[in-house]
Amino acid sequence: MAKTSMTMTTMAKPLLAVLALGACVGQMLVECSTYPRPQHAAAMDNLITFGDSFTDEGRLDYFIRHRAAPPTGSALPPSNATFSGGYAWSRFVAGRTGAASYNYAVGGAMCSDAIADRTADIIGGRIPSVLDYEVPAFEADIAHAASREYPGQGGGPPRLFPDRRRRRPDNSVYVVWIGTNDLGTSGFLGSAQRPGQTLASFADCVWTVLDRLHRAGGRRFVLVNQLPLELAPMYARPGVFGSSNSRFVRDPAAYNVTDFADKLRQYTTAVNAMFDNGVPVNLRVRSRWPGATVSLLDAHAIVTDVDADPARYLDAPANATAPYKRCTPACAVAPEPLSSFVWADELHPSERMHEIFAKHFTDLVVHGHSKYGTTYHG
Repeated sequence: MAKTSMTMTTMAKPLLAVLALGACVGQMLVECSTYPRPQHAAAMDNLITFGDSFTDEGRLDYFIRHRAAPPTGSALPPSNATFSGGYAWSRFVAGRTGAASYNYAVGGAMCSDAIADRTADIIGGRIPSVLDYEVPAFEADIAHAASREYPGQGGGPPRLFPDRRRRRPDNSVYVVWIGTNDLGTSGFLGSAQRPGQTLASFADCVWTVLDRLHRAGGRRFVLVNQLPLELAPMYARPGVFGSSNSRFVRDPAAYNVTDFADKLRQYTTAVNAMFDNGVPVNLRVRSRWPGATVSLLDAHAIVTDVDADPARYLDAPANATAPYKRCTPACAVAPEPLSSFVWADELHPSERMHEIFAKHFTDLVVHGHSKYGTTYHG
């Protein structure tokens, strides 16, 4: 079958309720516009996302405030109180394309509880994972929508996927971006994985997620690869920018910057290679997802390129090393604009980076071409 291929680089809470997004002076990757502004696009009525804090748009906050999951059949509203310091990439994609965004990502999530057991006092228990919570929540939502669509099965209009947005194989795109916590100090880097779990176990979990989404009717998938996490302030310069700079590190006293950076580089490179090789093998050789297309978005290469030449992509004064938010010891944001930074805090890419991710996601998935992606057809 055909393969659509674009060159890939090998190596790759709450804030203000209203945030102006218009300033983007002379950027190479980000189109100057305010959020949202739908553009002409191919058919993508529904954008359905799964992942961790790189994608979360308020679901973790809901767990924190309610100590429970959002009710089945309800969609969380758009929010600029995300880990990016503003809007998340999926909201920018929705703004660019006019697609409805259904976001199941939870900050702190791993792919599966089987890989590592991660708990948090702020939610009163285990942090929900993609395979054990996010995908089942989506499955419950589509069952709920179906039961409300037809008379005699609950009655009334569906609350999800209504009208032209009714979920079909051709108009719905499913995105999985997971791995930052699995590979980091709460997972493999911190030797916190369960006995017998390996990087291959993590990749197998991702394939299982796609199995479930395919079984639920999904046919257009996007898999986003791992960032160069060794560049994040949390790992590259732990403690330099204040106490929060090491808040995710399990044992700061035992932290070896050079050793951990090298391990992270190995982990992310290995997993990205598994994605690069595993997608075409599973899709085309093993026919694991019949009738599907799977796109790989190379977020690793995007961040690597911005880090190498930040002034080309960020507002002045461009900063690829320090985070926008620092705690030394009191927490405060930098006087420079958020759009000047690669990192919003010690781990999370800034809103400007999310704009860049969204631009290349749209190029790849909607317009069919991006130097940062490859699409495989089953």
